[in-house]
Amino acid sequence: MKAKYINNKNDNKLYNIFLEVFNIDYKSYEPNEIDVFVIRDTIKLIDRITTNECKKIVGKIGIKKYTDLKEKEVKELLKKHLLEQPPEVVLEIYKEHQIKLDMFKYEVCEVLNISKWKFGKIKSNFEISGTQVVNVGRKPKKCKKYDRRFIYEYKLENK
Repeated sequence: MKAKYINNKNDNKLYNIFLEVFNIDYKSYEPNEIDVFVIRDTIKLIDRITTNECKKIVGKIGIKKYTDLKEKEVKELLKKHLLEQPPEVVLEIYKEHQIKLDMFKYEVCEVLNISKWKFGKIKSNFEISGTQVVNVGRKPKKCKKYDRRFIYEYKLENK
């Protein structure tokens, strides 16, 4: 008698869970100076992430009874609990939602403490992580987003 294997959704979910467990690095992680900046900004700018994504993150962290909460409540709950999480968790959230959490032009100018004119001179040195469509005066406009890690590295190099 031959056993016949039929692939179904439940088996795929279990298989993916086992893969995630094997990919976990169990060493303690010491964040460097740039990671500390990124973690702080990720927690501060969690409002840029959609409510559904925030609910998924809250579920991954292990918080219960969050499904009936409203947008503001979910994001406040997430901010409060992300402060207690290890740095790897917050950095993983940053990697998943990098374009939404990266810097606009005005944020780069604030962080580096430079004028728009100076920014125009050195913007070719910066890495662009992507573009985001933003409504400006009821009209959609594509804005470049600059890589947050690269900007902080640039800031630390040019102190």
